[in-house]
Amino acid sequence: IQAADTGWRNPMSDNATGGDGFEINPTYAYADDNASAENHGGLGDSHAFYDFGLSVPSGATIEGIQLRLDWYLDSDNGTSSMSAELSWNGGDNWTSPQSDAVETTTEHTVYLGGSTDNWGRSWAPDGFSNADFRVRITCNSDAPGTIFYLEYVSVIVYYAPVHHLEVTGGSTMTAGGSHVLTVTARDTLGNVAVNYSGL
Repeated sequence: IQAADTGWRNPMSDNATGGDGFEINPTYAYADDNASAENHGGLGDSHAFYDFGLSVPSGATIEGIQLRLDWYLDSDNGTSSMSAELSWNGGDNWTSPQSDAVETTTEHTVYLGGSTDNWGRSWAPDGFSNADFRVRITCNSDAPGTIFYLEYVSVIVYYAPVHHLEVTGGSTMTAGGSHVLTVTARDTLGNVAVNYSGL
Protein backbone atom coordinates (compact mmCIF):
# COMPACT_ATOMS: atom_id res chain seq x y z
CA ILE A 1 0.00 0.00 0.00
CA GLN A 2 1.42 3.33 -1.02
CA ALA A 3 1.82 5.79 1.85
CA ALA A 4 0.61 9.37 1.70
CA ASP A 5 0.92 12.46 3.85
CA THR A 6 -0.77 15.79 4.55
CA GLY A 7 2.25 17.88 3.62
CA TRP A 8 3.75 20.27 6.16
CA ARG A 9 1.07 22.46 7.72
CA ASN A 10 1.39 25.50 9.98
CA PRO A 11 -1.08 26.63 12.68
CA MET A 12 -3.58 29.45 12.40
CA SER A 13 -4.64 29.73 16.07
CA ASP A 14 -3.00 29.57 19.52
CA ASN A 15 -3.49 30.11 23.23
CA ALA A 16 -1.40 30.00 26.40
CA THR A 17 -1.97 26.80 28.39
CA GLY A 18 0.51 27.23 31.25
CA GLY A 19 1.69 30.54 32.67
CA ASP A 20 1.54 33.19 29.95
CA GLY A 21 3.03 30.90 27.27
CA PHE A 22 4.72 32.75 24.44
CA GLU A 23 3.48 36.09 25.69
CA ILE A 24 5.11 38.16 22.95
CA ASN A 25 3.91 37.75 19.35
CA PRO A 26 2.81 34.08 19.46
CA THR A 27 1.45 34.37 15.90
CA TYR A 28 5.01 34.87 14.66
CA ALA A 29 5.47 31.10 15.04
CA TYR A 30 2.89 30.49 12.29
CA ALA A 31 5.35 31.14 9.45
CA ASP A 32 8.98 30.43 8.62
CA ASP A 33 9.92 34.08 8.16
CA ASN A 34 12.69 34.96 10.64
CA ALA A 35 10.24 36.54 13.13
CA SER A 36 9.85 34.72 16.45
CA ALA A 37 7.34 34.25 19.25
CA GLU A 38 8.97 34.93 22.62
CA ASN A 39 8.70 33.51 26.14
CA HIS A 40 10.51 35.58 28.77
CA GLY A 41 11.56 33.81 31.93
CA GLY A 42 8.43 31.72 32.29
CA LEU A 43 10.09 28.46 33.21
CA GLY A 44 7.61 25.68 32.46
CA ASP A 45 5.27 27.98 30.52
CA SER A 46 3.37 26.23 27.75
CA HIS A 47 1.45 27.30 24.66
CA ALA A 48 -0.95 25.42 22.35
CA PHE A 49 -1.03 25.83 18.58
CA TYR A 50 -3.91 24.53 16.46
CA ASP A 51 -6.05 24.97 13.32
CA PHE A 52 -3.40 23.26 11.18
CA GLY A 53 -5.87 22.38 8.40
CA LEU A 54 -4.74 18.75 8.30
CA SER A 55 -6.68 16.64 5.82
CA VAL A 56 -6.58 12.92 6.60
CA PRO A 57 -9.05 10.73 4.64
CA SER A 58 -11.68 8.85 6.61
CA GLY A 59 -10.63 5.24 7.11
CA ALA A 60 -6.92 5.92 6.58
CA THR A 61 -4.37 4.21 8.84
CA ILE A 62 -2.13 6.70 10.65
CA GLU A 63 1.53 5.72 10.24
CA GLY A 64 3.31 8.60 11.98
CA ILE A 65 3.33 12.26 12.99
CA GLN A 66 6.30 14.59 12.74
CA LEU A 67 6.68 18.03 14.26
CA ARG A 68 9.14 20.72 13.18
CA LEU A 69 10.35 23.34 15.65
CA ASP A 70 12.67 26.22 14.75
CA TRP A 71 13.85 27.73 18.02
CA TYR A 72 16.72 29.23 20.03
CA LEU A 73 17.64 30.86 23.34
CA ASP A 74 19.02 34.21 24.41
CA SER A 75 21.64 32.39 26.53
CA ASP A 76 22.89 28.86 27.02
CA ASN A 77 23.37 29.34 30.76
CA GLY A 78 21.80 26.58 32.82
CA THR A 79 20.01 23.60 31.30
CA SER A 80 17.18 24.32 28.90
CA SER A 81 15.01 22.37 26.46
CA MET A 82 11.81 22.70 24.48
CA SER A 83 9.23 19.91 24.59
CA ALA A 84 6.08 19.13 22.64
CA GLU A 85 2.92 17.10 23.23
CA LEU A 86 0.01 16.33 20.91
CA SER A 87 -3.72 16.25 21.68
CA TRP A 88 -6.43 14.47 19.69
CA ASN A 89 -9.44 15.86 21.62
CA GLY A 90 -9.06 19.61 21.88
CA GLY A 91 -6.55 19.55 24.72
CA ASP A 92 -8.41 17.28 27.14
CA ASN A 93 -5.65 14.66 26.86
CA TRP A 94 -2.06 14.79 25.67
CA THR A 95 0.60 12.36 24.51
CA SER A 96 3.82 11.94 26.44
CA PRO A 97 6.21 14.77 25.56
CA GLN A 98 9.11 14.61 23.14
CA SER A 99 11.94 17.07 23.73
CA ASP A 100 14.88 18.81 22.11
CA ALA A 101 17.71 19.66 24.52
CA VAL A 102 20.04 21.32 22.00
CA GLU A 103 20.90 24.70 23.52
CA THR A 104 21.80 27.29 20.91
CA THR A 105 21.66 31.08 20.73
CA THR A 106 21.19 30.89 16.98
CA GLU A 107 18.12 29.38 15.38
CA HIS A 108 18.16 25.64 14.75
CA THR A 109 15.57 23.22 13.39
CA VAL A 110 14.56 20.03 15.18
CA TYR A 111 12.18 17.29 14.04
CA LEU A 112 10.26 15.38 16.73
CA GLY A 113 8.41 12.17 15.91
CA GLY A 114 8.60 10.78 12.39
CA SER A 115 6.92 8.90 9.59
CA THR A 116 6.58 5.75 11.74
CA ASP A 117 6.18 7.42 15.17
CA ASN A 118 2.62 7.67 16.53
CA TRP A 119 3.69 9.34 19.79
CA GLY A 120 2.64 6.33 21.85
CA ARG A 121 -1.00 5.97 20.82
CA SER A 122 -3.33 4.75 18.09
CA TRP A 123 -4.82 7.64 16.10
CA ALA A 124 -8.08 7.96 14.20
CA PRO A 125 -8.34 10.33 11.20
CA ASP A 126 -10.91 12.54 12.94
CA GLY A 127 -8.36 13.30 15.68
CA PHE A 128 -6.65 15.69 13.25
CA SER A 129 -9.60 18.04 12.74
CA ASN A 130 -9.11 21.71 13.58
CA ALA A 131 -11.45 21.24 16.55
CA ASP A 132 -9.45 18.35 18.01
CA PHE A 133 -5.75 18.43 17.11
CA ARG A 134 -3.41 20.53 19.25
CA VAL A 135 0.36 20.92 19.63
CA ARG A 136 1.51 22.08 23.08
CA ILE A 137 5.00 23.57 23.37
CA THR A 138 6.64 23.88 26.80
CA CYS A 139 9.75 25.90 27.69
CA ASN A 140 11.95 24.07 30.22
CA SER A 141 14.92 25.64 32.02
CA ASP A 142 16.61 25.87 35.39
CA ALA A 143 17.97 29.36 34.62
CA PRO A 144 15.57 32.17 35.65
CA GLY A 145 15.21 34.89 33.06
CA THR A 146 15.91 32.63 30.09
CA ILE A 147 14.23 33.82 26.88
CA PHE A 148 12.88 31.22 24.47
CA TYR A 149 12.36 32.16 20.84
CA LEU A 150 10.05 30.00 18.68
CA GLU A 151 10.42 30.99 15.06
CA TYR A 152 8.28 28.28 13.45
CA VAL A 153 6.12 25.29 14.30
CA SER A 154 4.62 22.94 11.71
CA VAL A 155 3.34 19.36 11.51
CA ILE A 156 2.96 16.58 8.95
CA VAL A 157 0.86 13.41 9.25
CA TYR A 158 1.82 10.22 7.41
CA TYR A 159 -0.91 7.69 6.61
CA ALA A 160 -1.79 4.70 4.48
CA PRO A 161 -4.94 5.53 2.51
CA VAL A 162 -7.90 3.26 2.07
CA HIS A 163 -7.72 1.59 -1.35
CA HIS A 164 -10.77 0.77 -3.42
CA LEU A 165 -10.31 -1.21 -6.62
CA GLU A 166 -11.84 -0.18 -9.92
CA VAL A 167 -12.07 -3.23 -12.18
CA THR A 168 -12.39 -2.92 -15.97
CA GLY A 169 -12.22 -5.53 -18.70
CA GLY A 170 -14.24 -8.07 -20.60
CA SER A 171 -13.97 -11.12 -22.80
CA THR A 172 -13.29 -11.59 -26.49
CA MET A 173 -13.67 -14.67 -28.69
CA THR A 174 -10.66 -16.04 -30.56
CA ALA A 175 -10.79 -17.51 -34.06
CA GLY A 176 -10.73 -20.98 -32.47
CA GLY A 177 -13.88 -20.26 -30.46
CA SER A 178 -12.22 -19.72 -27.09
CA HIS A 179 -12.93 -16.71 -24.86
CA VAL A 180 -10.04 -14.51 -23.65
CA LEU A 181 -10.70 -12.70 -20.38
CA THR A 182 -8.97 -9.36 -19.84
CA VAL A 183 -9.12 -7.70 -16.42
CA THR A 184 -7.37 -4.57 -15.12
CA ALA A 185 -7.83 -3.38 -11.54
CA ARG A 186 -6.61 0.04 -10.39
CA ASP A 187 -6.59 1.46 -6.90
CA THR A 188 -7.66 4.98 -5.94
CA LEU A 189 -4.14 6.28 -6.60
CA GLY A 190 -4.24 4.96 -10.18
CA ASN A 191 -1.81 2.13 -9.56
CA VAL A 192 -2.43 -1.12 -11.42
CA ALA A 193 -3.11 -3.77 -8.77
CA VAL A 194 -4.10 -6.60 -11.12
CA ASN A 195 -3.55 -7.01 -14.84
CA TYR A 196 -4.70 -10.36 -16.25
CA SER A 197 -5.28 -11.67 -19.72
CA GLY A 198 -5.88 -15.34 -20.48
CA LEU A 199 -8.31 -18.09 -21.46
